[in-house]
Amino acid sequence: MILILMSTALFTENIFAQQVNSKYKRELRKFMKFIRDSEFKQYDTLKIYPFLSNKNLFIVSLFGTGVYGLSNEEKAILIKEIETDTAKYYINKHLMKNVQFVADNQKDGWRLSKPIFLRSYLLCAFSFQTPYDPDYGAQWTYLYKKENGKWSKLLLMGKIVGY
Repeated sequence: MILILMSTALFTENIFAQQVNSKYKRELRKFMKFIRDSEFKQYDTLKIYPFLSNKNLFIVSLFGTGVYGLSNEEKAILIKEIETDTAKYYINKHLMKNVQFVADNQKDGWRLSKPIFLRSYLLCAFSFQTPYDPDYGAQWTYLYKKENGKWSKLLLMGKIVGY
């Protein structure tokens, strides 16, 4: 009896994980299409690394509460994702239109973070960094919101500009 309950619990948990994973992938595609069409619309071809990674990205100021201010629980989730999720999530060229992948050892690609979705995919923290240049470098972290199925930029959470 205990074995049946344990296997049922594991099976249910596995199905839930698959549903969350497929939901994340679906929302990731929608969000990255929005990012390409908004943040990078000025580039005919966008040079990016072939992966999304949070490592060394996400310079953020966590402030406020309320409708769009993050709750303490959401702040904890965001900080945990930023600090502990350093794995690379490899992508294909179909995730965004008109992209060119650059090799890891090249310095001329945009670095993009993994989107961190909050509030059942209604808010998203996302960070990106300019291609490396010894004289100039910049990184931005924004919070985006989804209303009526459409993404928009909500507020700047952090920015580093170096000259």
